Parts: sequence; C-alpha cells; structure tokens
Amino acid sequence: MVKKVIIILLALILLVAPLVVRWLYYYEGQYTPGEVPRPDLTEIDEPLPET
Repeated sequence: MVKKVIIILLALILLVAPLVVRWLYYYEGQYTPGEVPRPDLTEIDEPLPET
C-alpha cells in the first residue's frame, strides 16, 4: 500500500515539476510583447508579375 502511494506521488511530482519549473523560468514578471519590426516598403525593389 505504501509502495503504491510513493509511486503515485513520484509520478505526480515528475509530471508537475517540469510545468512548475517552466512557469517560474519564463513567467517571472508581466509579459510584455516586443515591438514587431516592419519592413521599409520603399526599399523593396521587386518587379511586379506580368498578368
């Protein structure tokens, strides 16, 4: 009986530990997305396809 409880607790720890570590590592503070760089459309020099 005790062996089953230990195995179940170990399985739960092994399943939950990666989630907790990932949460603590990546989400330390408030998430703020960075600015997305936009291409300068005047520098693009591609010919238009002929129709």
